[in-house]
Amino acid sequence: MRKTNRVIRRTVIVIELLVIASLGGTASLLPELFGGRPLLLISAALSISACEDAAASVVFGAVCGALADILSSGGIGFYAFALAACGYIVPSLLQSKLRPTPPAALLLVFCSAAAVITASYLFGAFSYGIIDSAVLFARHGLSKIIITFICAVPLYFLDRLITGGEK
Repeated sequence: MRKTNRVIRRTVIVIELLVIASLGGTASLLPELFGGRPLLLISAALSISACEDAAASVVFGAVCGALADILSSGGIGFYAFALAACGYIVPSLLQSKLRPTPPAALLLVFCSAAAVITASYLFGAFSYGIIDSAVLFARHGLSKIIITFICAVPLYFLDRLITGGEK
């Protein structure tokens, strides 16, 4: 019975990811905040990692990251690795160091989103040689962090509802 619930739960999460990927790829559907659009797949991966165990979170993080990489640059790389790492770190911290309450989980989601988006900008600045990367980050990166976190909040509560509030 418990294994059947896990299969159904993860199937619903896969359907959620497909819907989010299609919504994230639709131009001008989501609002912009000072030029930064939300990265819905990052929001989804981090909210899933706050509700699932580490093994499932790593897989969902890698899948969300691969989809984000394909939709943004065409290749699989940075986001797949970063979200898989976050998929391991977030549930591990919630299980061992922090109490798994919604404020603690949302704090970890915010910190993880900030770390992934900041690392993405740093990676782009160093690999492509963008001279004014600090200005670019201040104009677009900070707003992208905020709006990605805002989108992660309802996704967290949706995933918590899907998982039955186990965490």
